[in-house]
Amino acid sequence: MKKKIQITMLILFSTVLLCLGGCGKQAPNDHGEDGSGWDSGQDENPLNPVEISAEITDFTYQYYNGFGMCGYQYVLEKTEDGGAHLTYSSDQYYMYGEMEKEVDSSLLEEVQKLCEEKQVGEWNGFNRNDTDVTDGDGFRLSIEMADENRISANGSNAYPKGFQDFVKPLDEIFAPYVKELCEEKRQEQIAQGINGKLDFFMVNFNEQGSSGRDHYDFMVKSHSDGDHNVNINIDVLKDDYLPAGKYLYACEVKDDQLPFDAVQELIEKYDLIQWYNYNETAEDYQNSEWFQLSFGFDDDFYLDACGTEHPENYDEFREEFLSLMTNWIKEGEQAGFIQRYE
Repeated sequence: MKKKIQITMLILFSTVLLCLGGCGKQAPNDHGEDGSGWDSGQDENPLNPVEISAEITDFTYQYYNGFGMCGYQYVLEKTEDGGAHLTYSSDQYYMYGEMEKEVDSSLLEEVQKLCEEKQVGEWNGFNRNDTDVTDGDGFRLSIEMADENRISANGSNAYPKGFQDFVKPLDEIFAPYVKELCEEKRQEQIAQGINGKLDFFMVNFNEQGSSGRDHYDFMVKSHSDGDHNVNINIDVLKDDYLPAGKYLYACEVKDDQLPFDAVQELIEKYDLIQWYNYNETAEDYQNSEWFQLSFGFDDDFYLDACGTEHPENYDEFREEFLSLMTNWIKEGEQAGFIQRYE
């Protein structure tokens, strides 16, 4: 493995919240109904309100956070032919890089209407930082108009009044364009297919609510000296694959004893490349099994998917994968190359 570092099972479990909540919501932390509550009259850097007196020609909005996981940026520019050019980037979809698309001028018109309604010109000159917070989140807003007037606002853990009322509908305006851009990139990768050899996988199936309470968590990677390359945590009430109980394995296993070839055959059999970057939440997600998987290959390609809404071939893949892995565990115990922690 070139890029994948060892991940403890605890860290893997923590990603549940990311896949259920999703970075795609793209909204900063709740700062109250009127934003951060800053009053320009009480700040050493008073605001310099600017009227939106002409057509917006350039619009940039960036949101970032200290964890580097859910940041994103919209850049919207008017083009010479009267249309607009959209550039979008996101920490969630870092593998796609900057995504660009020619769009209709109506998008700029929607953004302008929102800026006027929310009076964002009143925020010009906002530049505040809450130094008591070392991570948190922040934003950057830049607007240029045809009459060369500009609006600029920046904040780190500090937001102008009415900010939430602006950014939520802003994200809703851009949402269909973001979805289209990401799906185009996803389909490009799917078309390229899987070309490498599997050398890492992490697969979790965790029932919840009325779906049950059985948990299966697997992480297997190619061997590295002095390092556990097999981590398995199973906690089941049903006797589907193993007798009810808890099973914990953390051990070193030689590469030629790892089930990479068999797992890759399942990936190809069920065409899991179609699951690339799948992340969907079921309507009744609290009573639907949550799954997360990541398959890493020796050409540095990763096939990742998660959610509570299950993709095509999910049940068939799940059954064969769990049968394969539990049989591998039984054989490994008999052969002595893996040992269960009691």
